Amino acid sequence: MQGSTQQSTPIILVYPETQAQEPGVSASLRCYADGIPNPKLIWLKNGLDLQLRSSKQISLIANGSELYIGSVRYEDTGAYTCIAKNEVGVDEDISSLFVEDSAKKTWLSVGNMFYVFSDEGITVLQPNECEIRRHMKRTERIATTYWGHVGIGAQGRPPPCPLGRISPRRVVPSSDGPLGGASSRPVSCAGPRSVRCVASRVVRCVASRVVRCVASRVVRCVASRVVRCVDASREEMCPKGDGVTPQCCTWSSAVNVRDKYIYVSQPLQSRLLVVDTQAQKLVQVVLTDPYPVKLLYDKSHDQIWVLTWGDMQKTHPTLQAVPSDRGQYETSQMRNYHRFAFLFLKNEPAVHKIDLETLHRVKTISLKNYSCIPESMAYTHLSGFYFVQCQNRSHLQALPQLLLDSVTDTVVGPNRNITGQPYVSPDGRYIVTPDMRSSKLVVQTVSFTGELAVSQVVDSPAGVSDLVFQHSFMESNQYVVVAASGSATDLLFSDLLLEGQSKLLRGLKEPMSPQAWPWGAPNRPVVSSGLFGQYLVTPSTESLFVLDGKQSSSHCEVSDIKRGNTIVWVGEV
Repeated sequence: MQGSTQQSTPIILVYPETQAQEPGVSASLRCYADGIPNPKLIWLKNGLDLQLRSSKQISLIANGSELYIGSVRYEDTGAYTCIAKNEVGVDEDISSLFVEDSAKKTWLSVGNMFYVFSDEGITVLQPNECEIRRHMKRTERIATTYWGHVGIGAQGRPPPCPLGRISPRRVVPSSDGPLGGASSRPVSCAGPRSVRCVASRVVRCVASRVVRCVASRVVRCVASRVVRCVDASREEMCPKGDGVTPQCCTWSSAVNVRDKYIYVSQPLQSRLLVVDTQAQKLVQVVLTDPYPVKLLYDKSHDQIWVLTWGDMQKTHPTLQAVPSDRGQYETSQMRNYHRFAFLFLKNEPAVHKIDLETLHRVKTISLKNYSCIPESMAYTHLSGFYFVQCQNRSHLQALPQLLLDSVTDTVVGPNRNITGQPYVSPDGRYIVTPDMRSSKLVVQTVSFTGELAVSQVVDSPAGVSDLVFQHSFMESNQYVVVAASGSATDLLFSDLLLEGQSKLLRGLKEPMSPQAWPWGAPNRPVVSSGLFGQYLVTPSTESLFVLDGKQSSSHCEVSDIKRGNTIVWVGEV
């Protein structure tokens, strides 16, 4: 099947930008280049060609994507330039190496860590040494200010009292024009129908459900229509609920904002917490509609999308856009600027195209002729196709994926007979779909001319819960697929370039059951450590496994992390 044809100039990244090593140890300089066609990589040292033939210590690995020095010497100090070049253009970047005595860092890095959100609080894990660098307990106080939100939900309820200058925008694709129609101006808390905190610190909500904020106290309406006054400067990370239920944290989703902040949702508290990764502490609370369960960070517009359910029965869902308001975001290195998004509603055979800048609905694309109620979507810019997963009527009546043309916004037709959720590699060249009917991974490739074809079919673990792409350490611009079972203790490493090169890890302990993880996210996620990272993590019910992607093996197990299914990687801070 033929899609669009395009070429692009290289965009290059190096890692690390700077490093210091003592004489005699090894050093690795990594270079990643994205472009169409694949760029060729060349290394210079201090502006001159590397003399690889005359050096036994320096070697290039994976087509030049890694420069490896086996035993560094003082004369290896220098600026190493990686140059990427293809038929369209050229790009370059510098990685500096300093060889000096006592080069070990005297300060503890706060970057290159996994943040794991579990029953006990927040664990900051350094994967290389399997070392817990920080543990924020569930009783830790929040040094915080509050943000509120404005807008009218699906049932016409007024919002909680807005407490800050940041206000999420409500998005409900119910009519043409601005979605939801919510104003971004703060709603006034003053007026005769407002209520105050009284001595008992508990008051009843009045009919308008608009409440007054007094001093640092936050007034909130809960399901019982009781307003609780909370001292914002003394609230705990995971406040204890009513009754005798043991205090524990409940998380559902988290996103990394430019390696500086983490936004994480607490569905039972109807709020988001903001973690400062530099200070490694909680710094902000964002109040949302009830039951925020899913977050997505839109880099193009520097905002966090929040899906809320309203209750556990999902009867009052809303979608909000929360500006991160964390300063200017540099977009010059962003190749894929996203102007549009697609929304789909429960039991509706259609997708709605949304302009992310105006929040207007641009178009509704009907899937009725294919009896397809969309469940998930993925996109590759190489072919210009959106891959739409259709809801299964039954195990025996799975509908094939549909292909949407991103230029014409029309349905091209079924994607062969491939069923299941599509996953697209970061460069858009591979589409991998776990087929639940056959326990297979169907791998499709997209050529530089936009042609879509099936390249291989791989045996997969039963009931794939999550799948990620790990950059290959053997070939540039290639990937290894890592897929975890949601019902067993298995995890698969499969090389997309070398057919038949797969390895199945067993004995990673039982994952949390889907019933014990009701938030719609994978019940066993797999999280990688970024573009140049070697390690991945995946949780079991009561522990966390660190995986070595370079060796396709288990690296270590971190015990006593219960229900640690919400995980974020933070790179260089």
